[in-house]
Amino acid sequence: MIVNKISAYLKINIEPLIRVEEMLTPIDVQNRTGSYNGSLYGENQNSFAAIFNRKKNQDKKLKNLFYVGGTVRPGGGMPLAAKSGIDTANMILNDED
Repeated sequence: MIVNKISAYLKINIEPLIRVEEMLTPIDVQNRTGSYNGSLYGENQNSFAAIFNRKKNQDKKLKNLFYVGGTVRPGGGMPLAAKSGIDTANMILNDED
């Protein structure tokens, strides 16, 4: 269980600190995010080429519109979604095109 792993890593029992715990089905994810069938990784990524065709983090038409998360570059999964946020924040701070 993830709570046990986090508790062991932090060397403190975090279970009593949890106020809300919720499990989501793919339909719950779809209803909350609009992600087709509750997909966590956005559009279909079943081909090798699809990995390189992810949407860029900055909108092509609206300069000040940015996207972050697992559905844009660099990709899906928590570490890459977090990196997407960091990369996009750096783009904004550095005013990159």
